[in-house]
Amino acid sequence: MIAIGGIASDIMSEAPSIREFRCGNFGMLVICVMDRYGLQVPDILREMAATTAARGGQAGGLVTLLPDGTGHRCRYVPSKRADVARGLMQRFFAGLWFRSALSWATPPCRMFLGHTRFATSSKPSTNESHPHRFSNPKSVRVWRRGPGGWASAVERFELYVTHNGDFDYWTLFGRVRTQREAGQWLCKVLGATHTIAGCDSVKVAGVMEFLRTQGVWEHALRLAYQLVCTPPFEETIAGKGGDVAGTIRAAAAVADRVFGDFVKTSDLSDPDHVRALAGALSA
Repeated sequence: MIAIGGIASDIMSEAPSIREFRCGNFGMLVICVMDRYGLQVPDILREMAATTAARGGQAGGLVTLLPDGTGHRCRYVPSKRADVARGLMQRFFAGLWFRSALSWATPPCRMFLGHTRFATSSKPSTNESHPHRFSNPKSVRVWRRGPGGWASAVERFELYVTHNGDFDYWTLFGRVRTQREAGQWLCKVLGATHTIAGCDSVKVAGVMEFLRTQGVWEHALRLAYQLVCTPPFEETIAGKGGDVAGTIRAAAAVADRVFGDFVKTSDLSDPDHVRALAGALSA
């Protein structure tokens, strides 16, 4: 079935150039009830990786979420004659055991996101391989609305991306920037202090992290500051403009407090309440 699905996607898509290499994305969402039928997740994922390796077998990677919300990622670059699918799965599931993650089977569902690749935009190394994560994991306060109303909790935030295609340019503040320039800007705005990969794909992860604000006041205010105030690109790259990140964190702490007080008496289902919240936040 996996092979049939891969062939069907090729047949129904536009005919690619004979000079074009395309990497392979694969994934799996498992509902816990399937365990009753003896579903062999590692075997299925290995078959998926082996199928997509036809579109790129020089490196592979796989990520899943553990019950505590942390991500478990494995990236693998095989030797010349090694099997990328088999080697990746062996390392990935060995890592789960090493982290004492046997409880990963207890959530109502499990998600797996994987990728195999040719060395097109960058060399086949571990750091250049998918799944990509721009910033290191961090703790953030997240607001969610449940049956009992709004509630917040400090959660671990980490974002992973796999993708195909090229991300050569990004229009930022009305000017087209190269992906390398975008990477430099994202490092400053997102506060990444480690060395990121040189490929374009990791910048896609950075853009997604920049735009992903739901439930997190700090992320929402960071995005609003960049879109509304539009500080000069060159000054941001140079680290000028003062402690912007510190100011945003302080403002987010105030927003968390104001929002928490407001939702004690309102579920924000009424547009008038939303406008009242905006007034309270700006007061």
